[in-house]
Amino acid sequence: EDDVCIGDIYKIGSTVVQITQGRIPCSTIDRFNQVKGIFKEVIGTGKTGYFGRVLEEGAIERGARIMLIDRSQSEMTVADLNHLFFHDRGNRELIEQAVSIQELAEAMRENFLKLLK
Repeated sequence: EDDVCIGDIYKIGSTVVQITQGRIPCSTIDRFNQVKGIFKEVIGTGKTGYFGRVLEEGAIERGARIMLIDRSQSEMTVADLNHLFFHDRGNRELIEQAVSIQELAEAMRENFLKLLK
């Protein structure tokens, strides 16, 4: 999360993906893992994982190498985005910066736009 930017492009095996947003966990994570408090811990740490869109389909084998092939111009990391969404929801300037990132997933953009209203 600290090293991956929204818009970064990675090659994993022969598949190419572009990072589009951090995962947004829900409270069912506690039930699924049968451990109370995981949801709060994940939100607190910002270690949510992240989603990407497939740019080139391919195969991903166990042990496949993950290689950054293009660094995003946005410089907003998944950790930055998570912090903004979970802990700094009133920061209009950064929210506007986030929604301007072309590669941001549309659902995440809509979540941030709701915060601007």
